[in-house]
Amino acid sequence: DIFSRVKRILSGGKTIYIIYDIKNMKISIKNTNVNPGQGKNVFIEKINPFFKLFIFGANPLANYVINYAKDLNFDIYLIDYRKGYLELFKNYDNLTLLFDRYPFDRDSFVLILSHTAKDKEVLKKAIKRKCKYIGFLASKKRKEKIFKELMEEGISEEELKRVNSPVGISIGSKKDPEIAISIVAEMIKVCRSGFLTAKTF
Repeated sequence: DIFSRVKRILSGGKTIYIIYDIKNMKISIKNTNVNPGQGKNVFIEKINPFFKLFIFGANPLANYVINYAKDLNFDIYLIDYRKGYLELFKNYDNLTLLFDRYPFDRDSFVLILSHTAKDKEVLKKAIKRKCKYIGFLASKKRKEKIFKELMEEGISEEELKRVNSPVGISIGSKKDPEIAISIVAEMIKVCRSGFLTAKTF
């Protein structure tokens, strides 16, 4: 049907016209290199997200990050190991919920906000997969403990410098909405410049 055809064409990243011929009651599809001609025309353009953003931890801070990031065209995934926490986000638009999965790659943004025993595992996978951005929210004591354990497991000090912790740019943020703004600003900087100055730990 017409919807299947549109979905298939858009999946290839093409921009199209849908043309409705009122006189003959027919619908046709043409790409933007073709003169659409007569009829009622609907222009459809697929806009690809900048990057995939994987947020670990279904909590209030994640809520603010999601609300800010969705307006910036990120493709957002929320991951948690507690199904009850994920359920709180089930009615969000443009948000994919994942239970205990790690489908990120080197072009992904990974943000760890969960404060759980699995944080080290997620962090290690993100480092090994050379993710474009890795943000880790933790106290100084907890970060030092996890970094020490990761180094004992073979992660180098140079690799750990790619982890943004403290997470977010420095704006003196205290409350969750402010912290979320600083985090999203840091991700925007990576989107635009492709890198951040390595942080010491």
